[in-house]
Amino acid sequence: MFNIRTDLALEAKEIYENDQKSTEIPGVKVKNKDLENCKVSIVEVIDEQGYRKICYIRK
Repeated sequence: MFNIRTDLALEAKEIYENDQKSTEIPGVKVKNKDLENCKVSIVEVIDEQGYRKICYIRK
């Protein structure tokens, strides 16, 4: 099985969770879907607070 990752927003979310010992980022929603041959994660930044958290992580 291949493990291909292409989404930086998902990586930023996981970094935040590890650093903050938290499972949620304020202002960010994540939906996961399991399809037949892959897993799809949808990361939605819903407000300014979420934007700042995601952008801070990537710097």
